[in-house]
Amino acid sequence: MTDEQIRDAGLTAFRLRAAEKFNMGIKEHNPNGDKGMTKMTQLQRIKSAQEECMDLWFYLYSMELEQLKKGGR
Repeated sequence: MTDEQIRDAGLTAFRLRAAEKFNMGIKEHNPNGDKGMTKMTQLQRIKSAQEECMDLWFYLYSMELEQLKKGGR
């Protein structure tokens, strides 16, 4: 794939998945509509974003370990 094809496919996949993911988060964290991002403080949003980054680290790390186990670079 070319870089442009990767970009286009990535943006399409994001559009298809993002709304569903966000809606699941609403159901889990704000089912009654009494919370939500706009009601969080800036510090609360920062902490939540940091937690997401932590999860991302472990996904990437597990992928790295898997590749190293296969002898990949």
